Amino acid sequence: MSRRSPDDRLSEFESRLNRLKDGQSGKAAASDTAKTSGYGMAFTISADLVGGLVGGAGLGWLIDQWAGSFPLGMIVFFFLGAGAGMWNVFRTVRGYDMALGFRPPAASSTEPGDKTQEPTGSRSEKEGGDHRGQSTPSVPGRYDRPDPHRQR
Repeated sequence: MSRRSPDDRLSEFESRLNRLKDGQSGKAAASDTAKTSGYGMAFTISADLVGGLVGGAGLGWLIDQWAGSFPLGMIVFFFLGAGAGMWNVFRTVRGYDMALGFRPPAASSTEPGDKTQEPTGSRSEKEGGDHRGQSTPSVPGRYDRPDPHRQR
């Protein structure tokens, strides 16, 4: 059994303590970042809504001043601005503003042979499972059967 000197044990203890402190400070910084990003998301959503409403109403007011049709343009463009604001909120929440166009960023696979993950509890249709995302097999409609009178 080897005995270490107290200085060795003390230096080992200090190094372990420093590693733990570094790990804890990293977790605290990560939680602060998560909280800040939540506040940032809330302010982005509110700015999108308010900006759409104010922008639509302002544009409607300008059109009313130009055309002389006082309440009509402001009412119409107020609702168009509200729709645009909600569309921007939808895009922000879904993360569509992070990618080019309206598509979400592509998910990268960690393994080359990775399959697309099935939803929990999903089974193939042969096993009595879901059909087109429904919990029960769909009832065939008239358009699911071939039409004998249709030319091919």
